[in-house]
Amino acid sequence: MGECLPASRKFPSPRLLGPCPPRVVSKRAQGAKMPVAVMTATSGAFSYRKLLEQCETQELEAPGGITTSPVYAQLLALYLLHNDMNNARYLWKRIPSAIKSANLELGAIWAVGQRIWQRDFPGIYTTIDAYQWSESIQPIMEALKGIHF
Repeated sequence: MGECLPASRKFPSPRLLGPCPPRVVSKRAQGAKMPVAVMTATSGAFSYRKLLEQCETQELEAPGGITTSPVYAQLLALYLLHNDMNNARYLWKRIPSAIKSANLELGAIWAVGQRIWQRDFPGIYTTIDAYQWSESIQPIMEALKGIHF
């Protein structure tokens, strides 16, 4: 009988929580649409944090561990927006090279990430302005431009 640990714990401890719930495969993991704009219930304001969580969940639940290029693109852009360069770098490394080469927008998002990593502040803005972003990435890039590096 399997035992579950809290997600926040990296190492086993004597305090176990009991049997793991059965794994449920969501419709999203079965090829449904990718996450879109998320509105918070209280304020009606857009929540990039919630969208980030949805994209991460979709990547984790993807069949075979590989999701679609729009989800990878949105997730990479959201990591940059939240200044989470470690997760952005590791995401870039785990995206299959076939998906990277087939999706030019992914490369453009990563080019922005490279400018952030190099602290090339003028380059960040010129790289963002140089690409015609898709409608799912455009608002994230606009929000990223609004951050003063």
